[in-house]
Amino acid sequence: MMNDIHLCKELIKNKKKSEYSLLYLGDPQQDVSEKIKNQAIKIGYEYGFYKDELNFYSSVFHEIIFGNFTELISFKDKLNESYLFPSYEIAKKYTSIHHQLLTRKIDVEDDEDMEIFEVWQII
Repeated sequence: MMNDIHLCKELIKNKKKSEYSLLYLGDPQQDVSEKIKNQAIKIGYEYGFYKDELNFYSSVFHEIIFGNFTELISFKDKLNESYLFPSYEIAKKYTSIHHQLLTRKIDVEDDEDMEIFEVWQII
């Protein structure tokens, strides 16, 4: 509990670093940088789903930052200053471990609708 309170205080203290004006959702294997490179910078990768403003899920938030399983929480130290995966490779490794837990019937979020997506910030 104390660690969660400390983390919340850190998130609030760094609020300006983690306010996003643009959330680009798409396949990070496709190059979108040409489309928006003069307007935004990529700040990291998320794993989850986003269907609309009221129907979304962040595995980073729910299963790393406030999670219950050591295998996933261990990725907390790998997140960047925006609380995102800094590279696609780290995000992919996380998804593999997440899926392994799911197949072992560990109580993690079903990953059927989840994907890795890039997060971009307007500059």
